[in-house]
Amino acid sequence: MLLRPRDAALVAAIGLTLVASCGGDDSSGPGNPAGVGNRCIRAEDCPTGECYLGPGGGYCTSACSTEGDTSECPLDTVCKPIQGGPRRCLLVCGSSSSCGDTKCSESFCPSGSSCTSVSHTSLKACEPEPK
Repeated sequence: MLLRPRDAALVAAIGLTLVASCGGDDSSGPGNPAGVGNRCIRAEDCPTGECYLGPGGGYCTSACSTEGDTSECPLDTVCKPIQGGPRRCLLVCGSSSSCGDTKCSESFCPSGSSCTSVSHTSLKACEPEPK
C-alpha cells in the first residue's frame, strides 16, 4: 500500500512526536516523578532540564546545595556530590522511585549507578558510576 504524500507526512510527524516524547528516560526502572535518575544524553532529555554527563553515561538530576538535604530535592532523592564534584539530587537507594511497586533491597539502584553513603545522614544514594 502506498501512502499519499500528505498521509506520509502525517505518519512521519506522529513517529517523531513519539520518539521525542520518550526522551532519555531509562525504561529499566519505574523512575522518579521528577525524572531524577533517568538516563540522558542532553539536558532536554530530562524533565529537570539537567543531565549530568559522566564517564558512565548521563543521569538526570537537579542542582542542590546542602549534602544530605532532602528538602531541596524531589521525592525519593537526596543531595550528594557526584564523584566528589558538583552537588546534585540523586535517587535514594531502594526507594519507591528506584524500585517501583516491587520489594527490593535497601542497596538497590538502577543500572548505571551504585549505592553510596551520603555524609551527615543514614541515607545512601544511587550515584552515577564512573567508567
